[in-house]
This record gives sequence, C-alpha cells and structure tokens, in this order.
Amino acid sequence: MIETQTTELLAVLYLSETASFTRAAARLGLTASALSKAIDRLEKRLGCRLFARSTRRVVATAEGERFIAHARRIVDDLASAEAELRHGRNIAQGTLRITVGTAFGNQQLLPALPRFMAMYPQVRLALSVSDHLVDIAADGFDLGLRLGPLGPVDDLVARPIASLPRKVCAAPAYLQQYGWPQHPSELARHQCLVVADVEQADQWPFMVDGRLERVDVSARLSVDSAESLLSLALAGAGIIRQSAFLLEPALQDGRLVEILQPWRVDDSMPLTVLYPPGRQHQAKLTAMLDFLQATFGQPA
Repeated sequence: MIETQTTELLAVLYLSETASFTRAAARLGLTASALSKAIDRLEKRLGCRLFARSTRRVVATAEGERFIAHARRIVDDLASAEAELRHGRNIAQGTLRITVGTAFGNQQLLPALPRFMAMYPQVRLALSVSDHLVDIAADGFDLGLRLGPLGPVDDLVARPIASLPRKVCAAPAYLQQYGWPQHPSELARHQCLVVADVEQADQWPFMVDGRLERVDVSARLSVDSAESLLSLALAGAGIIRQSAFLLEPALQDGRLVEILQPWRVDDSMPLTVLYPPGRQHQAKLTAMLDFLQATFGQPA
C-alpha cells in the first residue's frame, strides 16, 4: 500500500531546493517545526535518512537524492495531468529530464534544442550531458539518448532513431610523422586511440578481400570521452574511428583526413531513445520523441 502523500513529496522537494526548514515550510504554509516532524515521520516510515541536518545546512543523503528524483517526477506528472484535464487537451508542458552522452549531446542535441523550446514554450528541459551511464528510471530521468550498442534494457522502452556512420581518420601531422596506412593490417604498427570501456572498441572492422575482418588495433591510449578522443587526434596523437557527425567539421577544414576508405564497411552506430514504460502518452515526452525523430531520424 502506498502511504506517501503529495504534501510529503512537496515537503521533500522544497527542502531539497531551499536547504532550509524555515523557507521550505513557508512555501507549504507550515511552521518549521511541523515540517521537521513531517520529514521525521516520512524517514521513519521509509527506514532511512533523507536529509543530513546540521545547525548550518540541510543536505540530501544518497537515499534522499534517489527519493527526490522520484518525487520530482511524480509531482511533474501530476501537474501535467491536471493541466491537461483543465484545458481539455493534451498540452506539452512540465519538466522533461534528459540524459545524453557528451559527444552527441554537445555536437548535435544542444544546438537543436532552441527549435524544440520555440515549438513547446511550456516545456522545461533539464539535461545531464555526461558520459557516465545512469539508471534512467531510478535516477529520475524521463528520457535517455544512447549512441552505440545497448546493454540490458529490460525495464525500459527502446526506440531506435537512426544509425550514424563512422570513419577512420588521423591528423595530417600524424600521417606525416608516421606514414599513411595503405592497408588495414598496417594499423598494428600505428598509434590508435579508442574510447575506454566500450566493447570491441579496439577491434576495427574492414572489408578485406571480400570478407569482413576485425583488425585488433592494440590501442596504447584510451579515454572515456569521444570528444577527448577527437582532441587527441587533432593534436596528432594517433588514428581514431569515430562517428562522422563528430569528425565532419575537422574533415571539411582539413584538420583530419579520412584513411583506409577502400576497405570501409557500413560500421554505423545506433542512436536509441530510452524511456520508462507507461509514459509514451505524456504530451511532453511525445513531443520530444517526435522532435528527435524529425531532427535526427532517417527517412524510411
């Protein structure tokens, strides 16, 4: 049985936002003492501390942060539901929380978002642009964008958006110093750079003599950010294999050169939207899904 009330959710949210029992209580129309007792009752019922208190400040605990993420989503959903019923139509509004990796986020999604915000002025966006993978549902996100192969996503809806091609490139300075590879097998004697902790990141596929072969590049340098990898390549540190959208500006102005083109295969990276089940009818989520498909999706 669910015992937590909306007032308790608001109390937790206001306390996390203000870090003050006095200010949070004022927003709820309560006394600071009444709010403190309400939080105490909630913590006792949950069996954990949501906030660490001192004479100087109030800070959410790790358990508190997780509860706050759920509370924020629930309150937003209730506000959206009430607004839709009041207006008699499905209006995209409320806060939409999105998690996305740095490369696609900075290079593709962020530049496109002003158009979304102009189209849906009642939607607020809260983005986490990071290469640290999060638990989308547990951490309170409405939507996640993932570039590359997916791990287990049994508790999420996965919607493919596009397949983004990759290219093998190096800076002219690197090629002048170490030579231009004339065949994929020559990569073994070159400095190759890869993204850390990505499955098969150091096995690059090529079409050799009519068959697909994966070349072990035995990378000496790895980094956990695609954008950092690009910076290293631009500095002449080695050869990279990355999504074309990330490489294209440097390819166009000559800072990078594509290599081994005769052996290139369709090595596209899937772009997938993930979201918790049961939310596809939310107007704000539907609006973003349609926008992402229209902006990044490929024609059928």
